[in-house]
Amino acid sequence: PRPARPLRMAPSLHPVLPKVIYFLYFCGYGCFSPYLNLFYRSRGLSTATIGMIGSLLPLINFFATPLWTMYADHSKKHKLILILTLVATIMIQCMYVVVPEIEEEETTEIIPSISVLPLIGLSILNSVLNAPGGPLIDTFALQALGRDNSENYGKQRMWGAIGWGISSFLTGMFIDNLSINILIYGFALFEIILVVVIYVSPFKIDDGCGAEATPSKDQQEQEQEPKSVSISLSVMDGDLARDEAFTMCVNMDHREQEAYSMSDEKETDTPDVYAKPSFLQSLKILLTPAMGAFIFVALSLGVVQNIISGFLFLYLKDHFHASTEMMGASMPFSVILELPFFFFSQAIMKRLGVAGCIILANGVYVLRILLYVLMGYFNVSPWFDLPVELLHGLGYTLIWTSGVKYANDSAPPGLESTMQGVFNAVFSGFGSFLGGIMGGLLYTGCGPVVMFASCLPLLVLSLVVFSSMQKYLSSPSRGAMYKPLSNT
Repeated sequence: PRPARPLRMAPSLHPVLPKVIYFLYFCGYGCFSPYLNLFYRSRGLSTATIGMIGSLLPLINFFATPLWTMYADHSKKHKLILILTLVATIMIQCMYVVVPEIEEEETTEIIPSISVLPLIGLSILNSVLNAPGGPLIDTFALQALGRDNSENYGKQRMWGAIGWGISSFLTGMFIDNLSINILIYGFALFEIILVVVIYVSPFKIDDGCGAEATPSKDQQEQEQEPKSVSISLSVMDGDLARDEAFTMCVNMDHREQEAYSMSDEKETDTPDVYAKPSFLQSLKILLTPAMGAFIFVALSLGVVQNIISGFLFLYLKDHFHASTEMMGASMPFSVILELPFFFFSQAIMKRLGVAGCIILANGVYVLRILLYVLMGYFNVSPWFDLPVELLHGLGYTLIWTSGVKYANDSAPPGLESTMQGVFNAVFSGFGSFLGGIMGGLLYTGCGPVVMFASCLPLLVLSLVVFSSMQKYLSSPSRGAMYKPLSNT
């Protein structure tokens, strides 16, 4: 008879390794991502084309990320896939330097000219190849911590924020004094170092169903005749002592139970290996009311986050005539609060619960967007953006740490990377796709102030829907899917 799956122990790794990997990974993207639209503008692309690219790439990422992570989980080649995709991404990024300048007229047409196609092709390849990096690194960090200690994920991810803040600030300074191409060279430098670190390090993502979870003799005697297989999935509250879990039961018919028992009798000389649930069984997790509510709010915040990251610098440059140096100076402000909130994310989730963190993050995004609108309405100095960027650290940190923990705790054994891929695909993929389409059309047709103002109804709707669902799921008649927001 097969016992319930014990918690997987964290692999024996140096605790500094995840921090170093996060630091280098985000140093590279801190050089590149914040200034990508400025790079497109320097090559002569219109705002509509920039918006089209900004929406197309996340859509590709939406499909590519789960496919990469599912393949990594089933092939058990996480390290090889990560290294190869990083190397290929570096090569693609370096090809951006040789792209010639293009002169496109500003228009509301979203169909680009033929001269833009080479740059779009490079961007598509780049999006496909960089898709698995974040989810695989997140899964590695969570396994290095161990399931019992997963709330400390924020203390690892914090080093990514440090790297992003340092590299984005320095890149903004160098662009003004050197060339826009410095963002390509900076990315390549840090990612090459990252590839070397991963190659020489014991980077490994274990199979949650593997032999490392071999049960003891006492555990083998706990159950004699199991009638069903139960996969207990924690519903991410942060406070494990008060967590309430929901259980997905995969009932087996009589014939399947006999085959299951016979296979157990034959496995006397080999370690017990736990079978993974099928794809359809895993898909059931996404159809629960709790997961549906979370996906909706993650999608909504993903839309708004992409509009901010994709069009804020264009807004500052076009509307306020801000310098690149000023925009670079805003980057440390956007990450300065990420550091304490990543570090204390465990305590925050214990205090508020995951639902409370999501509601607070949604409220912070409402305030941030409202301030962007007021800046444009009153036509203030662009330097007023610096204190507004402090809100990024609170809002982004809360939704990201909550999402990563939810995906990790909800993952069936052996599919941890896949669930991280699903969360990344919703927040950074499909949400970014919708944000790019919406942002590009509104920026060109109505202006940046109207573009930001249009985000407010979506955020308010998201806040109302998720809060109402939280109250509904937590009602005594329904059974608590999430811990109530109070600590009593």
